[in-house]
Amino acid sequence: MKVIGDQNLIINDNGYIPYWDSPFNQSGYALPLTQNYILGILPNLQKPIAYMENNTWYPVILYADLESNDQLGFNKISIEYAKNFIYGDTKALLEIYSRPKNQEVISLPEPIELDSLLV
Repeated sequence: MKVIGDQNLIINDNGYIPYWDSPFNQSGYALPLTQNYILGILPNLQKPIAYMENNTWYPVILYADLESNDQLGFNKISIEYAKNFIYGDTKALLEIYSRPKNQEVISLPEPIELDSLLV
C-alpha cells in the first residue's frame, strides 16, 4: 500500500502492527517496507497466495494507494506498540507522536498469538 499525504511512516522496533483492513473487512498485519510503503498481510484460508503461469509461480499481490493521510493512524499505533525505539525521517515527525516517558507500553502479541485473533 502506498502512503499518500503529508507524513511518511514511523516504524517501530517490532516491525509490524496489527490492523483492520476495511475494504476486505478483516484483520491482518501491517509491515512497513519503506517510509512510503506498507505490506498488508491478510490471512485467508479461502484465497490462493500464488498461481502458476508458463511453469513459473507468481504471488497474488494487490497494489493499492492508501486514502490520503491514512498513515496518521498507522504512525500513532506504531508508536504505541514500540518497545525500545522508533524510526522516522525527521525529528519533527517523531515529536508529533512522541509519548510521555512514563506511559506504559502496550503489549503487542507475537504473530503466532495473533493467529487466533484473526480467525
